[in-house]
Amino acid sequence: MVDWFSNIGDFLKEILNSTITSNVIAIASLVITFQTMKSAKEIKKEMKEMQINTLEKNRFAQNKPRILKSVQAYQKSLVGAGKISKDFCREVLRLVTEIEGYEELFNDGDFQMIEMIHKEIMKIANRHAEYEDIHVNTCIELLGKLENIINKGDYSL
Repeated sequence: MVDWFSNIGDFLKEILNSTITSNVIAIASLVITFQTMKSAKEIKKEMKEMQINTLEKNRFAQNKPRILKSVQAYQKSLVGAGKISKDFCREVLRLVTEIEGYEELFNDGDFQMIEMIHKEIMKIANRHAEYEDIHVNTCIELLGKLENIINKGDYSL
């Protein structure tokens, strides 16, 4: 029985002293190192994205009351006056463009809706003819949709 253990010991010594075994161990270590570096790089990237997202959410949270107040004021003025002007449309477009600056924050469906609102307001603003009641109603509806998106809790810290 002692011979068996000594033979195993000799066998292990031979394996550990072998250049092939050393090379295999070195390659395995290298693969593990590269995998660890790749994982660390991915984690670092995810942390940076989370940090950017948090900063954007914070910036949005600071501007949200002002943005909502503007949207509600535009709606109220439309309902009260019952008509729109090119200047009004430009102001709404400026606000929608500001909101589009938070693209990373909004989910795809909401951001597509914001883009659609921008396009529709742009169409109304680019009219050469008089604005009609339907344009006023469309603007009121679009501003309502914009208000709903901004009010969602998804975009809070």
